[in-house]
Amino acid sequence: MRFVNVEQKTATAFAFTTWYSTLWTRIAIPSFVSQVMGGMKFHANASLPYECFGFIVRKGGAVYTIPMPITASSNHFYVDPNVLAQTLYGFDHAAVSILSTYHSHPGGTETLTDADLPLTSWSPTHVLIARTITDWTLHVFKWGA
Repeated sequence: MRFVNVEQKTATAFAFTTWYSTLWTRIAIPSFVSQVMGGMKFHANASLPYECFGFIVRKGGAVYTIPMPITASSNHFYVDPNVLAQTLYGFDHAAVSILSTYHSHPGGTETLTDADLPLTSWSPTHVLIARTITDWTLHVFKWGA
């Protein structure tokens, strides 16, 4: 039988979360995010009560949101790796630039979680859409700032 020291495990998890949270810095909302704010809020509303995920991209001078098909719950989401690979290949092939990723927290949490770490793979910025009683608030984070 193996025993786990709960206090030690809790301290380790706290240390990781503390270390991880220093890697993201909250920044002012960039102008490209303001251009697509309505699209992100629409996507978040359409996905309730589940999380949503997508990309903010630039093609030429225009900025777009690209909602991604995901499997989601109210506090997690999963992107099929094949769909993600095809999407990223399509972006590259069409000379589309990824400006940011975004996802929602329908429960209203305004901070990133440990589960959000993989979002750093595609963009140095991330927009978190947190639900309030009547609307959504946007929080923009920069990775490694």
